[in-house]
Amino acid sequence: MWRFQVLQAIFQLTWEFVPIAISCINLAWYTTVAGHQLTIATAFPAILALSKLTSEVNSAPDGFNYYAMLITALARIDEFLAEDEVPEWVSSLKTSRRAASGGKVGAVNATFTWPAAPKGVQDDHFTLRDINVQFPPGQLSVIAGPTGSGKSSCKTFPLPLDASRF
Repeated sequence: MWRFQVLQAIFQLTWEFVPIAISCINLAWYTTVAGHQLTIATAFPAILALSKLTSEVNSAPDGFNYYAMLITALARIDEFLAEDEVPEWVSSLKTSRRAASGGKVGAVNATFTWPAAPKGVQDDHFTLRDINVQFPPGQLSVIAGPTGSGKSSCKTFPLPLDASRF
């Protein structure tokens, strides 16, 4: 445990010290090697520019981290998509009951009601009536409509588990 703490202290010291050291080295180079005089008009903009550069350089590890997470996520998705399909006996979507109903899933003249107001209010529930919907098997279905028309509620209403009673 103490080795981890020592290593963490070294990294923290390096993280804090390196930007200061770079600034000092740059300013020393400017004055000694280049032979320029360090004035306030030169020093403060240089320090500001170096601090901006430091903050950008400090964000580089985050970029590498996000890139690594992206590569990992894409590899997992690729692995998932490369898996074999499940056998027919495993999937509840491929049962004989569904074949008996012609593969239909949906509702005919259905009503769906749920509470919409505090208890004690005269009309304390909301009802969707005359719901007639049929979802084709193995295809994407889209429910569309204006705001407040019941799209989200419609996707939560219970469709019959036994498709033979469609």
